[in-house]
Order: sequence, then C-alpha cells, then structure tokens
Amino acid sequence: MTNPGQARETLIHATAIVLGRHGYLIIGPSGSGKSRLARHLLDSAAETGLFAALVADDQVSIEVKGGRLLASRPRTIAGLMEIRFSGLVKVASLETAVMDAVITPVRAQDEPERLPPSDESRRFPGDITLPVIRLHQDHLLSVASLERLHFARIPC
Repeated sequence: MTNPGQARETLIHATAIVLGRHGYLIIGPSGSGKSRLARHLLDSAAETGLFAALVADDQVSIEVKGGRLLASRPRTIAGLMEIRFSGLVKVASLETAVMDAVITPVRAQDEPERLPPSDESRRFPGDITLPVIRLHQDHLLSVASLERLHFARIPC
C-alpha cells in the first residue's frame, strides 16, 4: 500500500531524452516517429557538443518526486534504442532524469490545426503538467531550434 505523498511509478509508451539541461518526453502512437526524432535530436546535440543522452526508448517509467516528473528506464532495455526495421542499438543513457516538456511527433494528414494552441499542455499523475511541443515528423528541427521553441512557450 502506498502513502498519499509517496511516489508511484507508471510505465508508459514513450521515449525520454535529455538535451543539455532539459528532459523531453516524446509521446505518440506506435510508428509515429518517436525513436527517429529522438535519434535525430541526440545526434544533432552530439554534433554541436551539447550533452545528450537517452533515458529510455519505447517504454518509460514515470513518477512524481518533489513536484517534478521523473522518467527512468526499465532495466531490461537500459541503453537500447530501436531502429525500426533494423533492430536494437546501444546508446549512451541515463538511469533517471527530470522531464521538462512533451514532444509529440505529428503527420500533416493527422493534424487538422496548422497552429495548435500556444499553451497546449499534458497532465500526468500527481497533478504535474508539462508543455507540449508538436513537431512534424518529416521536418526535423535542430536542437537549437527545439530549445528556442521550448523557451518561447515556457515562462523562464
């Protein structure tokens, strides 16, 4: 039995990464490009010398501690990332990281709104709300562009 103030982990279908000092939880249906987007952002960060690491790919354990959303990797997939139709590869990874925003890969045919609400957010257990950044799955941004988009939407 858990106490009301005690953290409880929930396993979700997502990919979690850290770029610089910020954690991003990439959420979308199977085949939406979560791993592809994560690989692109990790590679882009590495090319510019920015710290970048995977937390978990495909399955992410989330919990609230100290008013923050933490993402961690299930032990069975630690340091592994799927390359669709090619298999699993080893990548640098962290055991746990704070998540600061949600990225949702979208396709033009699935997204009727060209300009989604600027204050779009996603609520998680523990009453934690994170801002949502929608990215078109075929128009991949650089990490610098993602950071600008992230901070343009979040009051610092």
